[in-house]
Amino acid sequence: MPDDTVIYGLNLIEKHLSRKAVCRIHFDRDETDSYIIDVQPITSVYSSFPTKEQVLPLLPAGSHWDAARGWRSFFGVPFSTPDESWIVLGCEGVIVHRTRGSYPVFRGFLFPARAIPERELLEMANEITSATEGHVQRKSTYGIIESSSQSQEKHKQIEAWIIRRAVTSYHAGIRLLFRTLLLSEHQIPSRRTGIDYSYFLIATAPAIRERFSWRTRAWLKLYETLNDNP
Repeated sequence: MPDDTVIYGLNLIEKHLSRKAVCRIHFDRDETDSYIIDVQPITSVYSSFPTKEQVLPLLPAGSHWDAARGWRSFFGVPFSTPDESWIVLGCEGVIVHRTRGSYPVFRGFLFPARAIPERELLEMANEITSATEGHVQRKSTYGIIESSSQSQEKHKQIEAWIIRRAVTSYHAGIRLLFRTLLLSEHQIPSRRTGIDYSYFLIATAPAIRERFSWRTRAWLKLYETLNDNP
């Protein structure tokens, strides 16, 4: 089932990222079909961490998700609160609603910007696909990757490459915002409240990209710096 790829992604980040995180951020629907936002502390080392209101800009927005049904995206979003610089690493995806359409789910893990789990991210990338698989033709280090991926399975090489590129950037002290796939045009990088990045690296896929507005497609073309075609 298409939802399996999303569930795999959520389980993968739980396996690799939960142990060292400060807290878990969860966005889903509950048994009454209402959206829930949950910020759960994982460690007692930090006495304060972002509130639900402060993490709202990180969560999926918008109402048109059907084009992205069955797709997932791993992400890293740097953001700041008055007393700390953070990064949220995680996975979001679009799954089938039990009675109508589709809706997004989100699971993120919060880390201080000075303590990004680089080794765990690399292990996660290697579990998605080995470093020798796939091909990404580089034009530049950052920007938009206009992939030719026709399915989530064929997008795995792009996912792993972006995560490895992110680790290199974080090791160099760069505040990179990455998404292995743009699921909605509402996720175009912006300086919304708290979001604080220096560069971005984001992939798109044809089935989702073609449903975006012409303005969004033009913006993506402007920032296209890489492709995955030989």
